[in-house]
Amino acid sequence: MVSRFSHSALSSFRSCPRKFKFQYIEKPTVPKRVTPDTYLGQVVHRVLSNLYNLGADGIVLPLEEVIAQYDKDWDKLNPLAITTISEHYTVDDYVRLGREMLTKHYERYQPFNQNTLLGTELRLTFQLPETPFKLLAIIDRLTKLEDGTVQICDYKTGKRPSLPSAPAFRYQMGIYQLAVQSSWPDYQSIELVQHFLRQDEIIRHRMSPDDLDLLGEDLRTQIYEIYQAEKLDDFPPRETGLCNYCEYIELCPAKRHRLLLESQDVDEISDLPPEKRAWDLSSQYIEVSQKYGELKALRESLKVDIVELARESRFTSMEGQGGKVNISLARKEKLVTKSEDQKAFADLSFLARELGLDDYFVLDGRALMKEIIQKQRLNEEGLEKLRKFVARKEESRVTVKLDKNDDTAHGDE
Repeated sequence: MVSRFSHSALSSFRSCPRKFKFQYIEKPTVPKRVTPDTYLGQVVHRVLSNLYNLGADGIVLPLEEVIAQYDKDWDKLNPLAITTISEHYTVDDYVRLGREMLTKHYERYQPFNQNTLLGTELRLTFQLPETPFKLLAIIDRLTKLEDGTVQICDYKTGKRPSLPSAPAFRYQMGIYQLAVQSSWPDYQSIELVQHFLRQDEIIRHRMSPDDLDLLGEDLRTQIYEIYQAEKLDDFPPRETGLCNYCEYIELCPAKRHRLLLESQDVDEISDLPPEKRAWDLSSQYIEVSQKYGELKALRESLKVDIVELARESRFTSMEGQGGKVNISLARKEKLVTKSEDQKAFADLSFLARELGLDDYFVLDGRALMKEIIQKQRLNEEGLEKLRKFVARKEESRVTVKLDKNDDTAHGDE
């Protein structure tokens, strides 16, 4: 179970729950993939951290020495370990961009001692208010101005500046502010600053107490979702354009089938291994889906076979002739429903009224399950009584994505 969360970890779960499980729970040994833009950010951060630490002690490195230090850091990287993302950018382009960023920043801010430096690359662990959850914040630079304002500074080397209203800014910088306020409660005036080095732009923002309260509730909900996913072992993959650059692609259930097919000629596969069976079943399923009205019975039969195969082989995506089949198998906890057990449902209804939870008990109890039981918004005695009416169920969903320009998808529950 994950015991400490960070902005990066929560962002990973939001973007792809399966990658989160690989990265923070299973931690398999995989070849390390380094993209030039990621390494660029790491090198630039290290150089700036050194500049400000020396500047605070009255030492200013010449620009030529700064660039030499930067180039030396790039020389340490094995060229074979770099995974390029854009066909238009070479590694040399990223090296050049970094030099330009550092030169602009150096010319604007040297001798790097304008304010009181409180620290660089600060690692702060704190407890989310009113929860048992611990979070980690790694702050690029913390400074204090003459008027007492504390600035939380973050460096960005990407292409697009974000706005304070963007979720990425809110989550990252908000977590940083919560960390600083937890470590130094006396710091009342806090400004969030992001330096977009490529554009030579600065974004400044202040979060109100209400903003931080909403963020805290949002983080609490996300962490509960992760705990629930761990409890049910429910971490579905979420495919995006970045999948091909993920270090876990060869382990991913959404990509393994395609990779297996690409490694061999489908027509030459013998003895019906899982990838061949997946290909055959998916091809049939896709064909049947195109004629769903007249072949509904056969389609349902194939779905049973595919779900069983997905359960056995842990495929979440199967390639077939004419497209691919996506399978979602989720274990979920649900309250008993009236159609399943009328007596138990009546007992649950009575208990909800007894606990003062009438407003949450709506029809099948979804609000009661989500807002009270999963988020543990009740004392342990009450939760224990409610849990007697909770059952763990598997839900399956099979959808088809055809090889068409319109990306038509067909699916069923």
